[in-house]
Amino acid sequence: MMRAYLAQSKVELLRTFRNKKSIFFTLLMPIIFYFIMSQNGEEKMGGVEWRAYFLISMTAYGLMISSIFNLSLRLVQERTQGWSHQLKITPLPPSAYFAAKISVQLLVNLGQIVVMFLVGHFANSIELTTGQWMGAGFWLLLGSLPFLAIGAFLGTLNKLETTQIVNQIVTLGLSFIGGIFYPIELFPEWMRKIGELTPSYLMASGSRSILGSQPVDWGNLGILAIYALLFTGLASFILKKKEVAS
Repeated sequence: MMRAYLAQSKVELLRTFRNKKSIFFTLLMPIIFYFIMSQNGEEKMGGVEWRAYFLISMTAYGLMISSIFNLSLRLVQERTQGWSHQLKITPLPPSAYFAAKISVQLLVNLGQIVVMFLVGHFANSIELTTGQWMGAGFWLLLGSLPFLAIGAFLGTLNKLETTQIVNQIVTLGLSFIGGIFYPIELFPEWMRKIGELTPSYLMASGSRSILGSQPVDWGNLGILAIYALLFTGLASFILKKKEVAS
């Protein structure tokens, strides 16, 4: 089991770094957006300096794209190519197959967080304590789990082209309503209440609170866990129905 898991993890990691388009959209594009939108001097938003506030936004955005797109597109592609049927006659257990995908994507997410934080510190002069950096990064990493679950859910779609379109709608929609592109503090009250329930807002807001040395609502981690369990359950249910139907 462990040997199969490690072998599959190596394959998944190599595939990730060979995908140049994925690297651009999940890492370089958020960095470019960050530099364009973070040049507002010492202004603050929600008690956090704007440069740090928007650093969290773009880190969260990159994690959303990476988690949803990478997982969903690979699942659809491999299923349409017949790999899910081939898996049944290989020594690789399905649990090791999925565990490798999730753990590798979490490793990729951790790398994205580190790179974005280094950019913010060295290129944009953000000064924080080690505890703030680590706390904000850990919250973001945990906050990416629901998006992996959403990626698994969207990975149950039948066509790659449809999945790509739905992925874009979901990531852009959650980014806007969750205050990733535009501060939620400036939303109308009714829209803000909706946005504060989204996993994108919950992922970013906890990290911003840590950076601003403000009280953290730990209950938000519970809500993020509910999102993760919900979409994981839906993905599992749909995949089982597809197996029965085939």
